Amino acid sequence: MKEQQEKYDLPEGWIWTTIDEIGIVVSGGTPSTKNKEFWAGDISWITPADLSDYKEKSIAKGSRNLSQLGLDYSSAKLIPKGSVLFSSRAPIGYVVVAQNDLTTSQGFKNLIPMSQVDSEYTYYYFLTLKPLAEKVASGTTFLELSAKSFSKLPFPLCPLNEQKLIVSQIDLLFSKLDEAEKVLDQALRDLEIYKQTLLKQTFEGKPTELLGKNTKVITKGASPKWQGINYTNDITQVLFITSENVQVNTIELTKPKYVDSLFNKKQKRSILKKGDVLVNIVGASIGRAAVFNLDFDSNINQAVCLIRPKKTINPKYVSYYLNSPIAYQFYKQRAVEVARANLSLKDISEIPFPICTVKEQLIIVNKLDVNCTLVDNLGKTINNVLNEIVALKHSILKKAFEGRLVNYTSEESAESLLNDIQEEKRLYLKNQKELNHSKPKQKKQMEEKKSILEILKDSNSPISAQELWERSTSDGDIERFYSEIKEIYHQIDEVKSTTESLLSLKDENK
Repeated sequence: MKEQQEKYDLPEGWIWTTIDEIGIVVSGGTPSTKNKEFWAGDISWITPADLSDYKEKSIAKGSRNLSQLGLDYSSAKLIPKGSVLFSSRAPIGYVVVAQNDLTTSQGFKNLIPMSQVDSEYTYYYFLTLKPLAEKVASGTTFLELSAKSFSKLPFPLCPLNEQKLIVSQIDLLFSKLDEAEKVLDQALRDLEIYKQTLLKQTFEGKPTELLGKNTKVITKGASPKWQGINYTNDITQVLFITSENVQVNTIELTKPKYVDSLFNKKQKRSILKKGDVLVNIVGASIGRAAVFNLDFDSNINQAVCLIRPKKTINPKYVSYYLNSPIAYQFYKQRAVEVARANLSLKDISEIPFPICTVKEQLIIVNKLDVNCTLVDNLGKTINNVLNEIVALKHSILKKAFEGRLVNYTSEESAESLLNDIQEEKRLYLKNQKELNHSKPKQKKQMEEKKSILEILKDSNSPISAQELWERSTSDGDIERFYSEIKEIYHQIDEVKSTTESLLSLKDENK
């Protein structure tokens, strides 16, 4: 790591050091998930998944607990209250403070700070480390931050009293910004409720016919791979619309995809025309609909259904209705869960559809255009302010760790403080070593680590890549893990769900 490029000038009395110089770096671990005795105890065990959407500064427990046996027979270690957890993969950069003694999975690199290093000061600084941590991480399928790389990340050390003063000021400023965020988040929810209520009131109570009687539910699209066609960056080719592009009443092209014009020759039925209504029929975005009105040769993928309204039916009227709570209730009843929810073309054809005259449709569309545009514009304004709050928090943290957030004068030197920290760390490690020697020897051996091939041969059912990683001999070396996978990949069957990949050995008899 080119540390000098990441450092900046610090105020007098501060010094640059590294994370391993201010405390003890401890990696997490995971007991065998097959042994029930290792789980459901009273020892808190945290994984990165526990911190998804988690907004508190500290944490007491995750979704699962270890037993004492699980702790004894795994590489997991009990770390004390006040330790700072930093997720080191999937994703890198979640940060939280241990509210009590706990353990973590190997998806964390944890710091036990010495007494002269404030845990919350460390927490706030770690919030700024994600970009730098990702730079020094390695891995092919996903990035993994090693304990060595984490230990050598730079750390701006200042006197303890100044650390506490900085934390106090950040807490004060962040609390005001957090309150503003809560108000704005509630405003966004209220706008969405108003919009859904408006749509529901607009369409309910009207006589209905099947959607298929008023439109042509023509087809769903296809994958270019099935046709032996690759994506292209050449915009003279065919614009390829996926479910990501079909947003509520709009086609979003921030990240457009294109395919060769040969695709349209092979998939003629799903070539788009102006006025076509597109609706997502696979996954979490089921029912999201929009009118296609673009001047591009375009086609759709297999997650999108093409609806072509008759001349007496306004396309925007169809789109508004398909995005309404009434239509969503229908999707909920009909969607079939396999790997992920999906609707058939027959399902789409049988959606109950409110009938009214061409003139009434136009009046409804104009009314909804005005009101929904107002709601959407207000939502965009609120989201802009929320983004500004995030940027302001980044600015506050930047000033804090450049020594520009508070005015503080001290005769204490961070350099002498670091010497005290090093002595405390030496005594801590010595004490831990003595404690470990005094513990009785374990009678039971930890589960034997095996090669990936051996694990798959022994398994009666497909197992997740995560469990394979935990049980293999890779022992935290992500590059070694993927190198081993690559060597035997021709022997592996992989099935992907929405949350993970399940792996098994191919049946040689097939």
